[in-house]
Amino acid sequence: MKPLFKSCLPFWMGSSVWMGPSVWMGLSAWMIFSALSSRSLAKDAAKDKEADEAFSAQKEKYEAEKSKEAFERLDSIIAFGEVNSPKTVPFLIEILDKEENPAIRGAILKALGKRGTVEAAQAIVQKGIPLLIGDLNFFYVGEALQGPLDPKAEKWLIKNGLTSAVRKDPEALKTVIQAIAGLKDSSRFSVLAEELHNKASTPELQVVILNTLRDHKPKSAASEAIRLANSPNSQVQIAALETLLATEAKGYTGQYLKLLRHKDWQVRALAADLLVIAKDPKHLKQLLPLLNDPDERVRVSAVAALMEIGSAEVIEPLIKAMERSKGRVLDDLADALTRLTGENLGTNSAQWDSWWGANKDKAEIRLRSHEEFTALKSQAVPSAGQTAVLTYHGIPVLSEKVVFIIDTSESMQETYGAVAPDKKGEEKKEDKKNEGAKPQSQPKPAGPEEPVKPGKPEKPDQPGGKAPKKPAPAAASKMDVAKKEFLKVLGGMKEGTSINVISFNTFVQPWRPHSLALNKTVREEITKFILEANPEGLTNIYGALEAAFQDEKIDTIYLLTDGAPTHGKHLQPADILRAVREINRLRRVKINTIGFGLQPEEQKLLEDLAAQNGGVFIAR
Repeated sequence: MKPLFKSCLPFWMGSSVWMGPSVWMGLSAWMIFSALSSRSLAKDAAKDKEADEAFSAQKEKYEAEKSKEAFERLDSIIAFGEVNSPKTVPFLIEILDKEENPAIRGAILKALGKRGTVEAAQAIVQKGIPLLIGDLNFFYVGEALQGPLDPKAEKWLIKNGLTSAVRKDPEALKTVIQAIAGLKDSSRFSVLAEELHNKASTPELQVVILNTLRDHKPKSAASEAIRLANSPNSQVQIAALETLLATEAKGYTGQYLKLLRHKDWQVRALAADLLVIAKDPKHLKQLLPLLNDPDERVRVSAVAALMEIGSAEVIEPLIKAMERSKGRVLDDLADALTRLTGENLGTNSAQWDSWWGANKDKAEIRLRSHEEFTALKSQAVPSAGQTAVLTYHGIPVLSEKVVFIIDTSESMQETYGAVAPDKKGEEKKEDKKNEGAKPQSQPKPAGPEEPVKPGKPEKPDQPGGKAPKKPAPAAASKMDVAKKEFLKVLGGMKEGTSINVISFNTFVQPWRPHSLALNKTVREEITKFILEANPEGLTNIYGALEAAFQDEKIDTIYLLTDGAPTHGKHLQPADILRAVREINRLRRVKINTIGFGLQPEEQKLLEDLAAQNGGVFIAR
């Protein structure tokens, strides 16, 4: 049988009507469109058939499981949420009233949330909430409204979600407000703003709304937040100030200055942060008294604010503050002076005072970048007349409330100082010119503060019977170096220092749930804990950091690792940084990082962790 086009060609050619090029092109386009349309319809029909079959199979399973216990039926009901059939939502709504078990009703709501249509959202709010109010399974409502909902469903929820039944129950109101806050539609902000200042709104709801304004930064965020900057509820006030800080609201410095004298340390610290936004040197006089604040965390915030504003006027007050400071505050003062002056003179106030006296008329005072700061901190500190400072991989250990996080993943058994594998996971090769050269003895791997010494060529055995040289000792592993350096620091730390140690691989293992004051027994137990650590498993960096933050007492973290995260709740650097920022927003814990033989992309995470949290990164 001839193809259609070929069989019709003689007829078209013999027609008395001339068919020009434009007609030919039109016919060709029509034929192509028709073919594509037919294929599309066929695909849609196949999808519809597949969806109907999936729905029928799931419904059959639902009917077969009716005699089972409620907890045994939940998964198969929630699975309806994955069935993309027009029959799914009506069926779920139909059975919502028939099923009397609250857990089953919750599972139905969760399935409706997965479908995310307007009809599904209506059923969750209008039917589901009244059915589950006051029940332990009410949490299913929150999970259902997290969707994700489609755009039309979002608009419906924003406009109609706060029903009278919802407003009557605090838990229901909180759940729907949180759901609206998590939507994408920008119209939610006007509804949230209205609720923010509603006299009936609880402090808990106001905090939820302020946090949404903080995270999404609509144009109205600052003007809404400033109205609550003096709220009598401390949590609402803090959330309002955080929103103003996130949106860099500059127009309220008069109010910020008044808050520097607030009774709550968190408010005073946030007020100092807010004054940095304007970077106006005239605010220095109001900030300087905070260097003597009774709360250490406020003193830390004051140092950071003075450093950020950065001018010659802050140098002398920072040096004087060194004389009466210790621990974390002293550490931050030294770092601030280094970043502003470009000099790394350690923690000796007399040495800083002498340098400033000789250089204040010619010193370039500016805030150095974190890259410049890292380079400066990598240099040796002049030792003229000052007591040696204990260091961990070159980073001063001054805090009296510290946790050490040490990588014990499988790769830590590799030789310390060995050439790092390239991006393809292969060892980098030596230059061609070295091929065929006589093997040299391998130098002993250097410790963290010991330069690598080049090996010397072996001399051939001398005639006359000289005894052969002893074989070189086995090269130290990364784990060996990590243990040795930590035990050196542990031995030098003073009694009473609050300390904890966390080892991590696939699993996170703290030595203790919380830090303990250092004494002879604690020292012995930590030593045993470290010596028994064996390299194995993957690299759960975020899990280790999260465990460290469980201890409310700590103010400084030292994180040592030799690779990128390969296990845990967060693996992407951006996610880890965001999560740590959230945890550390008001904690102000300093995070120093040490990397063993990292690739550039691995090193970037540790650099950013240190920069974001007031610390320093050191590559080893």
